[in-house]
Amino acid sequence: MEDDADELVPQDERYSLSAHIAALSPRAAASLYASAPHVVRASLVALPPMARLYAMRLSLLNEPVSKRKVVDAWPTEAAIDNGTHERAMEGLRSLHLLAEREGEPEQGDRTVALADGVKRHIRDIMTRGWAAVTRLETTAQGGSRKRSRENDAPQPPPSAEALADTVRERWEGMLLCLASDDPEKKDADTVETRRLLMDAGLVEKRDGVCTPEGLRFLLCPPQKQLWRLLSRLLRDQPEQHVADALSLLARIAWLKPGTIYRIDALREGECVMLPRLALLGLLWASAGTYFCATPLAAKLVGEDHVSASAVLSSTPASSSSSVIVPPSDGYILVESNFRVYSYFRSELEEKLVHLFCQPETKLPNLFVSIITRESVTRALDYGASADLILSFLMANAHPRTRLRHGASVPECVSDAIRLWESERQRVSSEPAVLYANFDPENVQEFDAIRAHAIALDGLIHCSTDASNRFVVVNPRIHDALREFVRNRRAQTSASALPK
Repeated sequence: MEDDADELVPQDERYSLSAHIAALSPRAAASLYASAPHVVRASLVALPPMARLYAMRLSLLNEPVSKRKVVDAWPTEAAIDNGTHERAMEGLRSLHLLAEREGEPEQGDRTVALADGVKRHIRDIMTRGWAAVTRLETTAQGGSRKRSRENDAPQPPPSAEALADTVRERWEGMLLCLASDDPEKKDADTVETRRLLMDAGLVEKRDGVCTPEGLRFLLCPPQKQLWRLLSRLLRDQPEQHVADALSLLARIAWLKPGTIYRIDALREGECVMLPRLALLGLLWASAGTYFCATPLAAKLVGEDHVSASAVLSSTPASSSSSVIVPPSDGYILVESNFRVYSYFRSELEEKLVHLFCQPETKLPNLFVSIITRESVTRALDYGASADLILSFLMANAHPRTRLRHGASVPECVSDAIRLWESERQRVSSEPAVLYANFDPENVQEFDAIRAHAIALDGLIHCSTDASNRFVVVNPRIHDALREFVRNRRAQTSASALPK
């Protein structure tokens, strides 16, 4: 059973835009960077601070420089000793921002430089400003004034508040479809959304019941929920459209919510992705002609990274973390007597707490429940983990609970949840090899095999019962023990032949 929230999905799932960029081939990444300055900007945000500093320095150099003589001389000795310098270089390599070539062979040196497209875009952003780069990008794509023409829109663009409400309602509906047992709630969802949930393995294809992965999905942070579904969409894209899909994700992360843009300014691969992003609430589209980003799109560059104001003096369109439910201001109080008070604002929040709590009382705006061994065991049986339950409680803890010396969940409660989980793991399994079907009359062979297994320090268990003798050994000694048995039987057969 998974013990960590990161095991929610297979290893090929990626929870950030930078992780998907890193998965591209060097050639595909270079082509994407050359045509999309917004992708370069998103990659800079994902880098550690020292790596961003290196990238900006390298962008101002016209020729490749020696790594040993120049780049390795930039950091302090402390940055080299604690690994900060090497992590910065590895960050640049992993995102395909760095081009390294063999330098002086006799000295084992290498030359480093930024990829040409990356260097040009970073230099333009620093010297001309992000708005100027955006205009240059639009002109280069053949639409000198195609984007950001609000006067050409067929209807007034929705406000940022209206967009946020729309996103919240959409996500609540989708998550409630997973958390609720009410068939009417499931039928209320769109066919496209149900198909997406099925393809992601969150609901059963036959009856629409939430799967164990779906339960873990409900308890995961909103950022992981979003990228779980985006990863599914990206895997479904034709190979030639993956780069364009990533370009669109990076593009909308920097757009101002509520501002209208023309769809015909986008590439073909980006247009293909538009309806799917609208399904997740990242975009609002009008009659296939115009679109605008929602506040949720700003989360695509990663809420755990530095704000873009620290990168080239510009901020994302919105950094509100309350766009996706549940809200980040917290609504759960956990007491040391295992009672949970949930000041819910929607049916979804009540359902999420009910996943691992036993309900007691429901008031107009308060849901009182209790954490019991049975309720936690039920959630564990269905695929949750103690770490996932505790991380959910801490992520949605009421602000006042954070005043308790930083412990939003009482220690006795967290210890009990972990203990109940460990009770299910008292019996563990390990690989072994069984030697059985011994000749009841040949006790010497059994004793010799058992003694040799003990000598090899690989005996796990044995039975000396005359009617059922067997030896269980570690697979590590299986080859040696099997060879011992063969040699012994060969010697026994040879000695039995008449002289």
